[in-house]
Amino acid sequence: MSSKDTTKLLNRLRSLMKDSKLLNGNELSAYIIPSTDAHNSEYLSPKDKRRNFISNFSGSAGTALVTDRNAFLWTDGRYFLQASQELDSNWVLMKDGLPDTPTMADWLCANLPKNSNVGIDATLYQHDLYFNLDKKLGSHGLSLISTKQNLVDLIWENRPTLSYEPLLQISSSYTGFTTQQKLDIIRAELGKKSAFCTVITSLDEIAWLLNIRGHDIPFGAVFFSYLIIDLEKIILFTKLARLDESLKSYLREQDKNFEFLEYENFYSFFETYANELVKENNRVLLPSTSNHFIYSLTPSDFIIEDLSIIARLKCIKNKSEIDAAKKIHIRDSVVLTQFLYEVDSSFKGKCLIDEKILNEHDLAQYLDKKRSEQEGFFACSFETICGFGSNGAIIHYKPKLDENNKKIEKNNFLLIDSGAHYFDMGTTDVTRTLYLGDISTCSQYQKECFTRVLKGHIQLAMRVFPNGTRPEHLDSFARQALWEAGLDYRHGTGHGVGALLNVHEVPVIANRKGVDIFVNENMIITDEPGYYENGNFGIRIENCNLTVKANTKYKYASNVEFITFEPLTLVPIQKDLVIKDLLDVEELNWFNDYHQRCFKIVGQQLLNQNKNDAYKWLQEQTQPL
Repeated sequence: MSSKDTTKLLNRLRSLMKDSKLLNGNELSAYIIPSTDAHNSEYLSPKDKRRNFISNFSGSAGTALVTDRNAFLWTDGRYFLQASQELDSNWVLMKDGLPDTPTMADWLCANLPKNSNVGIDATLYQHDLYFNLDKKLGSHGLSLISTKQNLVDLIWENRPTLSYEPLLQISSSYTGFTTQQKLDIIRAELGKKSAFCTVITSLDEIAWLLNIRGHDIPFGAVFFSYLIIDLEKIILFTKLARLDESLKSYLREQDKNFEFLEYENFYSFFETYANELVKENNRVLLPSTSNHFIYSLTPSDFIIEDLSIIARLKCIKNKSEIDAAKKIHIRDSVVLTQFLYEVDSSFKGKCLIDEKILNEHDLAQYLDKKRSEQEGFFACSFETICGFGSNGAIIHYKPKLDENNKKIEKNNFLLIDSGAHYFDMGTTDVTRTLYLGDISTCSQYQKECFTRVLKGHIQLAMRVFPNGTRPEHLDSFARQALWEAGLDYRHGTGHGVGALLNVHEVPVIANRKGVDIFVNENMIITDEPGYYENGNFGIRIENCNLTVKANTKYKYASNVEFITFEPLTLVPIQKDLVIKDLLDVEELNWFNDYHQRCFKIVGQQLLNQNKNDAYKWLQEQTQPL
């Protein structure tokens, strides 16, 4: 992980910021480069990695700000260490969320002279964020200007082009509902909200509704598209060349008034469409996560701003999706258990993995290859995190073939965070932390850190709570054991997981208020507390869990449904790192019960595949503590 010299790029960008001909007579004192694309995607096509290009910071979250003389990068605690290594001396790292770090808006208001202009590409900025920023800047005599052209694009030589991959139609036997059934629900919701139409820009929502998957973005099962749904028709904007007649016919079976237009024509079409809405006195429901440029094309009196209807629907899994998820997580747990057996044994006298592979980059690729050989494998759901020793403390560390690629040796921690998409409707995300080699070399302090992370994981996993609980109300259960010792972690505790869709979706369990989508029955949500000590090691334990009805002593006495978590991930947790006396009776019982479940289900699959040595290893790992 190393920096690059960004001096020339910043100078070229600053020249464009002063080009009044390009900017309709304006000059910019600052230019904002967000992390997202026009669809507010987490993972980006190479062509949309503008912030990465200009700053060299490769983390998934962060905002760059370039002024006449300075360049700043705001990012959260997951990436403080990574950003400090990737940014060159032109950049100042702004540690978002720390008490002494001003927000970007506060910095602009405090440092730019009145009447200054701040530029941004409004297609890349979520509307509610744009609105709040515009209001804040305006109150201090500053103007937020949407540039017609993205200034980074203008200086990006050999910028990658858009990738359009083949599309895959998914049978309703896997998705649980046909597109027509989903459309009926959405249109009924539009009617309740007195809206004539809605615009869908989130790629995973479009894929979910249409029962189609693509692979236009690395680690995603989505395709570049926009969608307009109104009470009379549905219009899909995508690359038409890849829509064959059978796929068009399938979609027209779901709605006889299904129309198809080119992806590049969306904004020009919607501008005309919005004018017609106004003439007919109709209103459009725009999700608050849509980009601001879409909002700017419609008079505000004709906009209903709300959470996306589809976001609310897709995070609650139906029976078909749940059945598929259970099968896929078993399959995925088997391959990860086999992998952990090979890694662990390679440091205990058995050469099961070639020594040449025992570095972070190659071992991550080795695991990816093992997964790719599994039935129904579609793609990795994110870039595998493989951090050894001090690199494990970089929360979202992605190993590269560079000077930071560590050789994996004995007597230290190895953190592996990985997952996959499977064609038969499932997505996985799991983290395990191993201590390699001689366990007697692991200090009591390191074992205590591991045990406190485990306690947090178990405490959240055991919770019983009302259906519809706000996700942030669950966060502290996973942190309490760490807090008691003066420890913590700078990331969320859990997130929703899609069904052959985005590995990260709502709801998000974190120590702050998020969107108003609560934790309900039949959601798949991760449980992933951790602890990271810069320069030394990182620990994280992560399972995917299904929210299910809880078996409470009293039923319906308060007319409230109660739910709890059921683990989908079935991979052993290294028990010789656990200080038994730090676990209470309930935690110990959960740990032993979980391991027995792993052994019973995954062990049988290992035997079925004649992986007898891995079976014996799993049997040892899951003996009661």
